[in-house]
Amino acid sequence: MHNEELLDEPTNEQIVVDLTIKIDPNSDRNESENFEAYGLSWSVLLVHKIEKGYYQQAELQGIFLVLKSIDELGEGFSQNFKFQIFIHQEKSEPVEIKINHTFNKQASDQGSWYKLKPQCLKEGNGFVKDGKLYVTIVLENTSALNSNSYGSTIRKETGMIGIINQGETSYLNSLLQSLFHIPLFRWCVYHLPIDADDIFDQDGRSSSAHSNIPATVGGQKKPIISEALQRLFYDLQTSQDSVSTKELTHSFGWNSNDAFKQHDLQETNRLLLDSLIQKQMHTSFRGCFNHLLEGRSVSIIRCEDIKYETVTEHSFLDLQLPVKEHPDLQSSIDQYVEPDVLEGDNAYTVEGRGKHRAVRSTYFVHLPPVLHIQLMR
Repeated sequence: MHNEELLDEPTNEQIVVDLTIKIDPNSDRNESENFEAYGLSWSVLLVHKIEKGYYQQAELQGIFLVLKSIDELGEGFSQNFKFQIFIHQEKSEPVEIKINHTFNKQASDQGSWYKLKPQCLKEGNGFVKDGKLYVTIVLENTSALNSNSYGSTIRKETGMIGIINQGETSYLNSLLQSLFHIPLFRWCVYHLPIDADDIFDQDGRSSSAHSNIPATVGGQKKPIISEALQRLFYDLQTSQDSVSTKELTHSFGWNSNDAFKQHDLQETNRLLLDSLIQKQMHTSFRGCFNHLLEGRSVSIIRCEDIKYETVTEHSFLDLQLPVKEHPDLQSSIDQYVEPDVLEGDNAYTVEGRGKHRAVRSTYFVHLPPVLHIQLMR
């Protein structure tokens, strides 16, 4: 056991495992025995490679944590883990590698390359003893849900499953869950057409799909919002594991850093719905999204000291209502439609007649079957 050499005491959330890697001097790949953690099977892989430079070459050793059970997990599996790998030496402090990585179908291993002279892995040179390299893994699941065990339990108990938080996407997750649980909205999403010409990868070559949804059979393509949402909804409906929004946010044009920024939820919702409405234009159920979610209101501005009135009609797909200092939703709605006096610097400007004191009132003239409300903190 080598736990006494660790620099920090493990927390209750961490799993600590001591392993050995049997070193075969004739192989470029040496792997530890499998071990179980968080209901998943793992191993540690040591890889040797030669990196050729312009003037010289360097020998590198890579050590990686490998999720061995990835093939048994659902397409939507995506869980984040923080881990440390300690490579023990006989007479020195262990070499420590710290990694934070999201494991999924496309990225089932992660680790680090470092320069290490070949003789270091020979018997008696500090690292290898009795033909074995000794390592310790400190592993912590930092995802909101443990997708293999907890997620499956939640599905069994509630019939539902969660969405993994990419970074600062909890607001997006709540939006997607609310839309997913509208049966007609979900039906419309599933029946959006698939463009056969788009089913190609980045190089223009067709390739097999990585999701089970029927709409994507035949190939993987550059992310399209409507089709990424189809796959996400399909996984929410069928997967035993918590699901990922990475493909959907990629279709928005976001990179990995964007997922850690707090985006405006109304803008994100509008981006999503505009894309779906556009995709629906040439279908037999054209206008379904608008019928389901679109409401109308009028804004009336009346000047008090001259005879002037203007009426403007607005359409909306959601309402943003304040919650601060409001005991309930009715109070928030009352404030939303409360007449607003325009005076002083904020007086209403009438073209050719200057500024005048006026009252602006808002009225709802049509509320949709599903009123989508966003609560502003």
